[in-house]
Amino acid sequence: MSSILILALDLIRIPSVSFDLTACRHVLDYINAYLDHKGQIIEYNDKPSLIVANYDTTIHGKRADVVLNGHIDVVPPTQEWQFDPKIVWDKLYARGAGDMKAGVAILVELMKKILTDWFFGKKVLLMITSDEEVWGFDGVGKLVEDGRGGDLVLIPDSGDLYRFVIAEKGILTINVQANWFACHSSRPRLGDNAITKAYRFFEALKNDIVDMEKLVAPDYRWSTCEVTMVSWWKAMNTIPDSCAMTINIRHTEDWSRDTLIQTVKNHADRIGVSVDVSLYGPLLYTNPTHSLIQNYHTLARNHLGEQVVQWQEHGASDGRFFAERWSVVILHRPTCANIHGNDECVQISDMEKLFFLYDEVVRS
Repeated sequence: MSSILILALDLIRIPSVSFDLTACRHVLDYINAYLDHKGQIIEYNDKPSLIVANYDTTIHGKRADVVLNGHIDVVPPTQEWQFDPKIVWDKLYARGAGDMKAGVAILVELMKKILTDWFFGKKVLLMITSDEEVWGFDGVGKLVEDGRGGDLVLIPDSGDLYRFVIAEKGILTINVQANWFACHSSRPRLGDNAITKAYRFFEALKNDIVDMEKLVAPDYRWSTCEVTMVSWWKAMNTIPDSCAMTINIRHTEDWSRDTLIQTVKNHADRIGVSVDVSLYGPLLYTNPTHSLIQNYHTLARNHLGEQVVQWQEHGASDGRFFAERWSVVILHRPTCANIHGNDECVQISDMEKLFFLYDEVVRS
């Protein structure tokens, strides 16, 4: 059994659900001890992160050549056994196996090798956080605000062995409040329905943002706009005079943050609803012809085969915080299945393959 797999099993057995800060700190302490206590635990709003570098950050700066980034927080289990990992042939089943303690084990084992080899050819920074599953603002978000980051960031948290990700969508969540006039549902002419007003705003916004012809394509990756919450507080026979709605937008590089927010405000002013941007997460996008991407692609094909391709994802990760600070971000992990599901698993043989690729990328 490889040291990477043994470490992954040890990390999985600690039930570090995002809201259990004690368990999250336990995992980070375990990793720091594994690395001979060469790291530093930093907390923002009680969320702990572990920082380990192969250079003196007080002398040579917080920004590295290469960042190895991962998170140890996991979503709550759906089955009681999920923190007791099971190995079946070449698959490791457990909560957090794919998302992403197997990936963290790869990074930690690589950092241990870098420290053991006294490798100083590049400034390498390991950043392990504990809040990615709850938006990451107090983990990577705060760490990059404080100047930490790198020219190249490797994150084993998306894609699979033969697909590495260089683009993810940005996130915009808005709260909408529509107010109008209540009346009895049998006499709608005496009032105005706040629900239909809110939906008029949503439909106008969606028509502007979403290209419906592209959306129906089987391999689509386009901006989306969907209602995720609606609430009103009236009787079933009363047309409501207020409606609260939450809309979640996931946008590609076709939209900038400022243009998107201005579009929201323009429709809100025209229809007469109030809007509040409750969450914005920047998108991640790197030009596929960038030299660091091309170099990675070449090395990946040398290690894994010609079938390795660049990929663009629908979701989001902590990579977006690095990308906003001019880092080239590559997400590449072992092949996984059923992330957050009952039978979450990771391909064991992929773990060492990715380890050797990451090792050459860091040293090349």
